[in-house]
Amino acid sequence: MVVRRIHLAQGVRGTHRLAHRLRSRGTRPFQIPTREQRIERAFNTWVAEHSSSINPEQAKMLALLRNVVLAAGKETKYEVLDPTIFTRPPFTFLGGRTRIEGLFGRERLSSIMEELRQLIASA
Repeated sequence: MVVRRIHLAQGVRGTHRLAHRLRSRGTRPFQIPTREQRIERAFNTWVAEHSSSINPEQAKMLALLRNVVLAAGKETKYEVLDPTIFTRPPFTFLGGRTRIEGLFGRERLSSIMEELRQLIASA
């Protein structure tokens, strides 16, 4: 009986020590990702799923698009992933919509934009 009580008491103390260690480190068991993290994860997931059909130049443009979407989400100047996004800087510095359509093709670009729009909406 006495041995059992000692083990139970040590187990409770051990649990309190673990909780104290976690609190002192400032860690939380679960953190909700920010909107930026969810958008970045959606873009990265899409690129990973389509990596076999994306060349390095297209990957650069998609990375730029991701960064513009993240910045636009903070500023909310215009609708994110609006087709006219390619008529604004920084895309205009790189050839604008004509260069993007040349890289991806008009139909493929519109389907990519729609897929990314849906992923971001669900993120």
